[in-house]
Parts: sequence; C-alpha cells; structure tokens
Amino acid sequence: ADPRALIWVHRVICGAAFNDPVPPMGAISGGREVWGFPKHNKLANIRAGYDGNFTSFHAEHMGKPVISMRAKLPEHTPGVVTVPQEFETAKDQCLTPRWSVKQTRYGQGFKATMHISPWDPKTDSFEVNREAGEYGEMLSRWNFQPAVKVHSTDFKIVAFKPSGWLEKSTCEQDA
Repeated sequence: ADPRALIWVHRVICGAAFNDPVPPMGAISGGREVWGFPKHNKLANIRAGYDGNFTSFHAEHMGKPVISMRAKLPEHTPGVVTVPQEFETAKDQCLTPRWSVKQTRYGQGFKATMHISPWDPKTDSFEVNREAGEYGEMLSRWNFQPAVKVHSTDFKIVAFKPSGWLEKSTCEQDA
C-alpha cells in the first residue's frame, strides 16, 4: 500500500446477529471510545444472505431503510478475477473523521481471498434511501454507482492499538 494514502472510516451502523445485542453494543462502545469510530449508538436491523448464485444485504436504521444490495456472486460471473490479499497498513495509516468527537490514527491488518468482477446492472442492484436520515442522505449525495463487486468467504480484519497508545508500564513510570 502507498504510505501516502490514508484509510478513513466515515460512518458505521451495527446490528445484532441472532438477536443478541451484547456483542454489537460492545463493538459500538469500543469503537467509539478507543478508536473514535463514528458508530451510531442505536442498533440497526441488518439482514444479509445467500440465494443460490446471489447475495443480498439490507439495512434499516431507526425504522428507516438505509441501503439495499442484491448481486450475482462474482464467482458465478464471467470474467471473475481471484486475488489473495494479506497486508498491514502503517501503524497510523487509518484515521477517523476530524468532525468526530475523537480523531484517532491507527493501523489495520487484512487477509482475504477476493473474487472480483464487473458490476452488472442486469443482474445486480444497489439502492441508497435518501430519506434515511444522516446515513442514507449523505451516501445518496455522492450518486455512487458500483463499478465492480467483490466477495470473500474468508475475510479477516484487525484494528491495532491507536497511535500514541500508552502501555501500562509507561503510565506507571510517570506516576
């Protein structure tokens, strides 16, 4: 990765898998308090699934639809390219927005086998609901149109300690 490029987390909504709100609320608290991620404190209703050669995703936040997607899996699309990825960013290459309560710089690691193919409007759909409050409204302003689609069944990501993290031993020395 080019060290001059930065990765920016814009906004995040979290949903409860298997109707268990504890893990996503932990992710919201940790993301906001440790990394400064702009995560909304209200859980979203997120549904994702597979139907034969297709995958779908639908998110609602605070009772309003935000984003929907249905796409033919790249693995079942002519022209698919499979690319194994494994890399780490620099320790301060990722950042949270300046307008967030807490701007933080940190590093991430990624590992995945990515299947990539062109987006096909004949088989694939992507919709952002403009009336969905802060999430849908902001995304819809960009008039985003997908050009490619990527699918991975083994995607792994880790966020490392924020830059400037004080270790316990450092804190004890200052006391």
